[in-house]
Amino acid sequence: MKHRGRVVLFALLPFVFLTACGDKKENHAETQVAAKVNGDEISVHQINFALARLGAIQKGKEAEAGRQVLKGLVDQQILVQQALDKRLDRNPNVLQAIEAAKHQILAQAFLEQMLQKLVKPTDAEIHDYYAKFPDLFANRRIYKFGEVSMAGGATQMDKVKQLLTGTKSLEEFAGKLRAENIAFKTVSYIKAAEELPMTMLPKFSKMANGEVAIIPSGDSLNVLQLQDSKNQPLTEEQAKPIIENFLTGQKRKALLEAEMKKLRDTAKIEYLGAYTDLGKAGQKVPVATQSTAVSENTESSEIEPGKRAPIKDSHVEKGLSGL
Repeated sequence: MKHRGRVVLFALLPFVFLTACGDKKENHAETQVAAKVNGDEISVHQINFALARLGAIQKGKEAEAGRQVLKGLVDQQILVQQALDKRLDRNPNVLQAIEAAKHQILAQAFLEQMLQKLVKPTDAEIHDYYAKFPDLFANRRIYKFGEVSMAGGATQMDKVKQLLTGTKSLEEFAGKLRAENIAFKTVSYIKAAEELPMTMLPKFSKMANGEVAIIPSGDSLNVLQLQDSKNQPLTEEQAKPIIENFLTGQKRKALLEAEMKKLRDTAKIEYLGAYTDLGKAGQKVPVATQSTAVSENTESSEIEPGKRAPIKDSHVEKGLSGL
């Protein structure tokens, strides 16, 4: 809120100055107008609303952001005037799009109001979660894997086990695959505990350097060797905001699903025509929720002894979401 206040303050400064120089009553309305396009006004409130939707703005760049937003609003107003001049507001497709946007905005506003009753995770809940998953936090490790993958899935399991017998390295194993005319791919990568599949993390956390794991995955079979690993634990204090975000997301999802179920149960819903089957008992309708894109940048350099790899909250949350 403080940050947004600074944005509003910067946007208003020129108009506060004008008011101070003239008659306050006469210029009061003018202080809220940032520009006019063929007589149509663009207000400071429109700028502030657009700035708020941009999210965090770099400190010291608020005024410049306001100017850029105003330029965009001016261009938008020019286009709107042209569209109205050509009576595009009466076009059936445009009318339908406007109505759809209205519905989306109203639905989103109701969801946001509903989420105001969301209770933040308590310190006890955060502590319990931290203690429940030591491999993600207290015993967190950074893993360097070498991987050989081939087609065939579980059907290749016996053959792979046979070739691995007495093999000391993935390079030697790859040589045996070539001799057997088995196509394969090799790759190496470094991943933190939270970037690994949650179902496999307990297994990986118990592996020693040099140990090999065979993992079927659909139509492929992957042979992984743990080439190196380093302990890089997260204290409870470090993990607290990450766990809080994750638990908040869980609570948000549970609240939305519960409230939507109540609303559906009390609503009279009829599916007609080609959609009659949606009305059958047991049909589950998904709750509309916001999603967050997650970056999957992975380091490929060696792990330097004593050097701490960067902790990426989004990766941790991604790993936690697997639970």
